[in-house]
Amino acid sequence: MPVEIRVGSPGITINQGSTFMVTDQRGEIDPESEQGVFAGDTRFVSFYQLYINGARWQLLSSSAVSYYAARLYFTSPSVATANGDIPHGVLGLRVTRTVGDGIHEDLDITNYALHPVCFVLEIALRSDFADLFEVKSHKLVRRGKSRWSKVPEVENSSVTCRTSQHLE
Repeated sequence: MPVEIRVGSPGITINQGSTFMVTDQRGEIDPESEQGVFAGDTRFVSFYQLYINGARWQLLSSSAVSYYAARLYFTSPSVATANGDIPHGVLGLRVTRTVGDGIHEDLDITNYALHPVCFVLEIALRSDFADLFEVKSHKLVRRGKSRWSKVPEVENSSVTCRTSQHLE
């Protein structure tokens, strides 16, 4: 009889200096876990998920490709859109994530259909600014208020959102 041995829950950890990102195998962050984006002993991102028209992408493969980078591959589930249904597997999503002075992500979407498709890509994230030791003990203390503002920039078929964060 085969025996399965596991040490902790499966996940992906990448880091550069004192900045690190800990996610599950899907590259997502669960706020009830010890996952997140950390810098200077503070968790700056406590929730992260990707959606296509409100549905979660289906994971094909994921791995850390170096100590500071990870790559994740997804396929689309079947989704209904205003322009018609998109069948399962018509779209591919590759997420390339690196840690440096912050977290940088490239999201590359490939359309395998013989026609254009239209859909909503959603990136959901939250911040709790919890102390690293609070995260580890699962005893979070809410502090301060935050306002987020996004400034989208569109260049050559790519969208960049610079986010500024203000604490009060």
